[in-house]
Amino acid sequence: METANLIILRKTPYGETSLIISGLSDDFGKLDLMVKGARATGKKKFPAIDLFREVQITFSEKGKSELHTATNAEVIRANDALANSTEAFKFATIISSFILKNTAAELPCPLTYESLRHILENLAIIGHKQSAPWSIEECSVILKTTFLYENGMLPEDFNENPELNRKTQEFLHNLIECGNEGTNLQNIPSQALHKINKWLNSLIRYQQLKY
Repeated sequence: METANLIILRKTPYGETSLIISGLSDDFGKLDLMVKGARATGKKKFPAIDLFREVQITFSEKGKSELHTATNAEVIRANDALANSTEAFKFATIISSFILKNTAAELPCPLTYESLRHILENLAIIGHKQSAPWSIEECSVILKTTFLYENGMLPEDFNENPELNRKTQEFLHNLIECGNEGTNLQNIPSQALHKINKWLNSLIRYQQLKY
């Protein structure tokens, strides 16, 4: 039996009471799990399995299939409040699709995992109608920068000016650090933020990642 922290990014009904869930784990990369009886109801049932929740899950790796069977799940953080904001919920579904399409089993991506968990916490704050550390566009920039960096897709040289190149690298590494620690970003003008987001989107297209 294995135990992992998992952020649930997709759930699909299976049979009358079960679910197949997919998400990003801290140690196992992308995980696909069968959760038997997850949709059953009763006094002793607790709906631990739901979208965008971070759970600690126990599962069996028996067999050659990448679909494992979960035996237990406990909620670490729910993030359910993000559903109260249409914009936050829509963004969460977009990044979920991106991660599931571009990650693989047995390929851990701890930096992306930490950024994702802080981003979902941030979106839940937005859902509570409270002031969140990051805007949704800042969340987008943090996730894309972290994912590209962790997968070796972020350029090391951005221009021919060594000093400007150094400052650009420093700025991007600061984004990654903030994403992993959940700390506030330095004040980035909205126009500059749009420009960075467009540049990251161009890198995603260049690397032929699926969106």
